[in-house]
Amino acid sequence: MKKKIITTLFAISVIVSITACSGNAHENSNNQQSEQHKEDTQRDLDTSTEDLKDFEDDSELSQSEWMEKHAGEYEDGYEVVDTINIDSGDTKLEYISNEKYTLESGEEILLVNFNFTNVSAGATNLDSHYNFQAFQDGVEVDVYATLFDQVEGDVNRSKEILNGSSINVSVGIAPNNWESPIKLRVDDAMPYDTEEVVHTYQQQEIPVQ
Repeated sequence: MKKKIITTLFAISVIVSITACSGNAHENSNNQQSEQHKEDTQRDLDTSTEDLKDFEDDSELSQSEWMEKHAGEYEDGYEVVDTINIDSGDTKLEYISNEKYTLESGEEILLVNFNFTNVSAGATNLDSHYNFQAFQDGVEVDVYATLFDQVEGDVNRSKEILNGSSINVSVGIAPNNWESPIKLRVDDAMPYDTEEVVHTYQQQEIPVQ
């Protein structure tokens, strides 16, 4: 009987010990998660504070001072980007590639290819949403409204696509030479837009060699 009692007490002490260890491990885990949460929250707060400070600093600048501060990021109001990628909400336009293309007339042009997506508009086409302008050596060069050749990407510019669809489109540019890069400017500011619409202006430098 005495032996049985001792065995029972030993078993109880083991269970209590395991429970205590488990409780300590759980508490340590909770403490670690709490500390990590505090660190993440503080990091987010620091980032938000820095963004707010930058915004407040910019709001105090004159237009010329703002342009000087962001000179490397903007040119004539256009955001300088590596590749054009505009999301206007209703549609999207994403740069794919560029190539030298010879027309049937023998003229060589620069063909810039994009992916155009109708996100949430009714049936629509590229030319109803975006404007294109190009410069070389500081001088404006021609951007074709349309090509007389049956270039698929150019024909696709006027093709309407339904909500949720995408299509590859091409814009033809006539460079003055095949040495200097082209500055291509694209925006989604259309005459029929209301004043509340926020527009995007992007500029990409495209090599022609």
